[in-house]
Amino acid sequence: MCIRDSWCTVPLTAGIILGGVVLLIVISLFALALSCVLGWVVAKISLKLKNKSFITVLVSLVFFGLYYFVCFRSQALIGSLLLNAASVGDKIKGSVYPLYLFGRVGCGDGAAMLIVSAVVIALLALVWYLIARSFLNIATASGNTAKAVYREKAAMQTSPAAALLRKELGRFTASPLYMLNCGLGTVFLLILAVASLIKGREVFLMMNALFAGSEDFVPVLAALCLCLLAGSNDITAPSVSLEGKSLWIAQSLPIDPWQALRAKLGLHLLITELPLMLCAACVAAVSGLDFLHAALVVVVPMVYVVLSAAFGLFMGLKRPNLTWTSEVAPIKQGLAVFLSMFGGWVLAAGLGFLYYALMAHLGAAAFLLAATALFIVLALVLLRWLKTSGAKIYAHL
Repeated sequence: MCIRDSWCTVPLTAGIILGGVVLLIVISLFALALSCVLGWVVAKISLKLKNKSFITVLVSLVFFGLYYFVCFRSQALIGSLLLNAASVGDKIKGSVYPLYLFGRVGCGDGAAMLIVSAVVIALLALVWYLIARSFLNIATASGNTAKAVYREKAAMQTSPAAALLRKELGRFTASPLYMLNCGLGTVFLLILAVASLIKGREVFLMMNALFAGSEDFVPVLAALCLCLLAGSNDITAPSVSLEGKSLWIAQSLPIDPWQALRAKLGLHLLITELPLMLCAACVAAVSGLDFLHAALVVVVPMVYVVLSAAFGLFMGLKRPNLTWTSEVAPIKQGLAVFLSMFGGWVLAAGLGFLYYALMAHLGAAAFLLAATALFIVLALVLLRWLKTSGAKIYAHL
């Protein structure tokens, strides 16, 4: 019996079927053992490090980067492997024999099945023994902390606004989950800023060719794409819920509730506006647009971020979750986060479709100015609500 394809024929036997099943099991066990070892190493290292949240975020970003790099390159790698299968197989057999054995398992080689299975099971048993001996020590260790030496020094007085903003920033940076899920747009903006300087001019030339005869759509598309990217930051939406059962502490402070809400807005703007300004400036610089359209490409997303921050806080106050037991609930599963992020995306995408329909009757500059005015009006309405009704809701949650 054979499995036929348009370009190859592979014999199918009972040995190959058995080898495929064994290969699936041993690869799963090997991946489990490897992930346990990596987790154990990271846990041991983290006990000796400060700023664990930043280390976690950095490692996660590196992993995501490698993952997407492999995904983008996988098609070319597989094609190259198929074209040079014989020579690659000989090289693996000579220099990386364990990988060659894995291949032999897939071909139904009984001896290879026994060897690979025995090695992987032994490796898994060793990992089990290692983790079983040290798991409780790692889980209950507080890490190496140096004894604090207190020295008398003059204390600098700061304003309540600065103190509240520092508190919000500390809460944000203390949670890798919060940073990765609600602040990842900042990383994308910085990546886009660099990428636009390298390939941006080529992209704009391609867009001008794609929309030949409708070049006015290019600045609108650029501005709204930046809005969509900046809108992936939803820092304010879960900020009220993250107060959790300790919200009473913030409520008991001798400050106006609006000051606490304003600090949450300030953190969102601080984390998003600065990289957005850099990214938008880089995009505008390579776009080849005239001054007015280039300026609007920068201004429109920056005004949109203010609206996005206010809308996220509005939803956070309307849909609070103060009874969570895990940060995952308000950050990834909260209705406020979902509605604030996708609501902003729907608004930006809707404006794009609207201009595409009106493009024959309305210039890009006029449309972007109208969009800016709309964002400003909506933001002012939401900020007014936050200062009055929102502050009352926050004070009595």
